[in-house]
Formats: sequence, structure tokens, C-alpha cells
Amino acid sequence: MKFIKQEIKLTVENVDPPTSFQKHRYGVLLPNTIHALIVGPSGCGKTNLIFTLLTNINGIKFHNV
Repeated sequence: MKFIKQEIKLTVENVDPPTSFQKHRYGVLLPNTIHALIVGPSGCGKTNLIFTLLTNINGIKFHNV
């Protein structure tokens, strides 16, 4: 792909209202929106990871699952 600099510019204004601090939905270690796949071979700890994410105070809050 070749990019060509253009003479005419289009300015984009941010019309989103400023957001205030939001409470962490899933804990402080994860973003408020997350999509994830947990994959791996047998015996690598997938179940332990999910259990820890659900039971740890900084993991995923169970009522949001």
C-alpha cells in the first residue's frame, strides 16, 4: 500500500463528552471491555487461570460474567 500525502486536510473534532473516572468493572488489572480466548494444551493451567480470575480480588468480578 502506498500512502500519498494530500494537500487538503480534514480536521476531526472530538464530540464525545468528557468522561469522568469510571469504577473498574473487572478489577484494576483488566480493561472495562475485554474479549479473550484462553487456549492451550492439556495440563497447562487453563482451569487454574480461570478459577484464579474468578476468585482473586483483582480478577474478574463474578457478577459481570
